[in-house]
Amino acid sequence: MQKLIVLFLLAASFCGRAIAAPCDQSTLANAPAPAQISPPLVPGAPALQLAYHATFTGGSLDCFMDRIRPTPQALQKGDGQVPGETVSFTGGTQGLVLGLTAPSPIPPIPGHAADDTQTPSVGVFSTGLNYGPGTFFSARATFKAPNGPFGDGAWAVGLNARTGGKDDLWSEHRLNVTLKFKKGAASLNVFDDGASAGTSPVPAGFYKSIISSSQPFTIELIVNRMPGLGAAILTTAGAAPVTLQFALKNFGPKSGPVVNAIGPALATCCVEAMPLSVELTDFQILVHPSTPPRS
Repeated sequence: MQKLIVLFLLAASFCGRAIAAPCDQSTLANAPAPAQISPPLVPGAPALQLAYHATFTGGSLDCFMDRIRPTPQALQKGDGQVPGETVSFTGGTQGLVLGLTAPSPIPPIPGHAADDTQTPSVGVFSTGLNYGPGTFFSARATFKAPNGPFGDGAWAVGLNARTGGKDDLWSEHRLNVTLKFKKGAASLNVFDDGASAGTSPVPAGFYKSIISSSQPFTIELIVNRMPGLGAAILTTAGAAPVTLQFALKNFGPKSGPVVNAIGPALATCCVEAMPLSVELTDFQILVHPSTPPRS
């Protein structure tokens, strides 16, 4: 009996903590290698290795594998801390539904002009990280069922690699990739500390498949801070990937902010007083062998 108790505790600790939803440890630790773009958008990207993996069955954050920290840490719920915004985290059909309603009007950044507004957001983040100049990492998140006004306004789902902790504050430095919905179309976008580093339109067939049939889609951000190169990749079944390559400017090889938090998020600049949501089903952080997982 004592041996069985020990085995149970080991199994629970492998997934970070005791779990409320089914948690397949072998799947978490041995996630299949991602489909690589050929040739790789960033040299060396095929060698990236899994360092963190979370799934969200029943809306739970309790099933995860963490090779970054000596003590495994679940993702942390966060938001933009914008006055008047409403956020929610609920169980979906396969994962965690992120919900967001922005206030009306959206308030400006303190001390800025009225039209320089804050960004309401909601997400989950791996925090306490230490990816500074000279590191090489990537993150990917799989979503489904984006829900909001597709004909007007602008809102997005995406990945943030930024300074700070669990909350996605306007004052943090960030490198992020977004899938933006606006005026009946979508685009893949990269921002380097607020400045656009590239944009690519999403083909109409790709767009329709993910908004009309709940088909999952995956967003990946690759960051190589050794030569200062990055890439963003958007994939879904049955469609050619949408890709972007870019040079890192503020998150460079020899200087720039240290990335302390990475995670998927839902955000809007412009959709006020209307509910937005997306279901998150998988999240991973990968690192290059030259960059040991570290916190």
